[in-house]
Amino acid sequence: MNINTNINTNTNTNTNMNKVNNSPIYSVNYILSLKKNYYSKLTGIDDFISMYSKMINKNNIAPLFSQTNKYDMFPKKKVYNKIKTRNINAWTPSIPKDDIDKIKKTIKSILNKITEKNYNSLIETLICEINKFTICDILDIIAVEVIDKIIYDSNYHEIYIKICDRIWSLTDWHENLITIIINDENNKFYWYKNTISSESNKINGPYNNEDEIRKYTNTSMNFKSILVDNLQSKFEQIDELIKKSNETDINDDIRYKYRRNIFSIIEFIGKMYNKKIISDVIIHLMILKLLKIINPIDKVVPLVPLVPYEYIEAFCILWKIVGKELVNSSNLSVIDKYFEYIQSKVMTCDYNMRIVFMLDDIYKNYKTLTDIKKNDASIIVSNNVDNDDYSFKNTWKGNKYVIPQNKNNNIQKNVNIVLNISKPKEREKEREKENEDIFLLIETIIYDFKKNHNIADTQTKLKNYENNINDILDVIIYCAIDENSKIYVELIQKLKFINSSHIISSVERTFNNIDEILLDIPYAKQNLLNFIKYLNVSDGVIKNIILSLSD
Repeated sequence: MNINTNINTNTNTNTNMNKVNNSPIYSVNYILSLKKNYYSKLTGIDDFISMYSKMINKNNIAPLFSQTNKYDMFPKKKVYNKIKTRNINAWTPSIPKDDIDKIKKTIKSILNKITEKNYNSLIETLICEINKFTICDILDIIAVEVIDKIIYDSNYHEIYIKICDRIWSLTDWHENLITIIINDENNKFYWYKNTISSESNKINGPYNNEDEIRKYTNTSMNFKSILVDNLQSKFEQIDELIKKSNETDINDDIRYKYRRNIFSIIEFIGKMYNKKIISDVIIHLMILKLLKIINPIDKVVPLVPLVPYEYIEAFCILWKIVGKELVNSSNLSVIDKYFEYIQSKVMTCDYNMRIVFMLDDIYKNYKTLTDIKKNDASIIVSNNVDNDDYSFKNTWKGNKYVIPQNKNNNIQKNVNIVLNISKPKEREKEREKENEDIFLLIETIIYDFKKNHNIADTQTKLKNYENNINDILDVIIYCAIDENSKIYVELIQKLKFINSSHIISSVERTFNNIDEILLDIPYAKQNLLNFIKYLNVSDGVIKNIILSLSD
């Protein structure tokens, strides 16, 4: 192309335009002269740019014409799928099995490389890998791999707890593990798990809004709860593992593996408790199982005449880890009952010297910790108690034990001081704490029933708390409302110490608190109504409740 470079000061169009092959060519001067017209016609462009920039900064709106990823941090508007009906058989995409095997190998490979020096960087690598998967199955996969590692890597337990803490703090990732949908017919919210198999995609609901769904799933379906459930399942295998470890036809390596499965799980749970990750009630239930006792508060009843030494060793391991925290957070009367039982029942059994020394060690530790707590609570405790007087080793006589007899009977004096001489307000606080501990034990028994539906076992355990009927019924009814199941009615009918007046009172209490329950269980009213109908109890109060719930 030929360009006319002749500069002509004349701005006349005719004199500044030449034609080459009938195509106009403008001089440079002419083009520059148009600059003033550009500014006069488009004076608002600067105002528009300024205004739009403010909109972006204020409202986090990414420009429609943006070709960069600088605005990726802005929240995306949520778009829900819509359904016409609650079709639980609807097809959803599944994840290829090869991908699942791949993520298992990847997680295992990363965990195998963990050391004290590189774990921070490897945690981030692990997070990047699991973020690629938004299916609930990944929670169990990670939990299983972590538990497999902690069994033989006891020195790295603290690191694995940090890894777990990092994973269950991934709020956005957890939220992507479910799909939320809206029903056009009732404008209600529903959700289902994203899983490998579409057959398990049960639709749950209805809920009034997304927040109600998140409140439920954030507590019932997160990595922390899945990990604790898996650890509990492992711990409950202790009977089977001890039995296998005592078989005569296995070699020492296999026997060692069985024992590591027992003790490593207990150690890890104890360390999680010290980090405030799990509650006191889990530790108390573990102690009850390891010592083979029931009801440590009112009376101590042995489940077997001789507690196998493996259970005693496991208890000693657990106590050494959690003893200090447990004494500080629990009612001392409960802790005292454990060790009264050890003195009167466990130490009358025939154990080898290794177990004797372990028990002696934890008993001294118990005395030290409880005395410190009593002193901190301004309760007068004698300071002239010689620890050796309480030593189990000093009570060894042949193959049997006798309960230590202190010359000054200081143990009994201290018990009298704690139970009888403390101020009324202090005793009232102790009673409140004791009632709270009892409620937690009842709650755990019924939550176990929620998982296994073992009526006979639950009936036996709850019989020890027949003085706490209100607590038992309140928890049972709450679970019945949550699950909408008849099996809780069957459980109540098996509890012979509960009569119709107890049931009516508990139903009335539940109904009076229904507004609060609705915050946790959106369908509580309908499920309470169903529960009452299952009960088939005839009473004026019940009839009025049914009428109110039916409105």
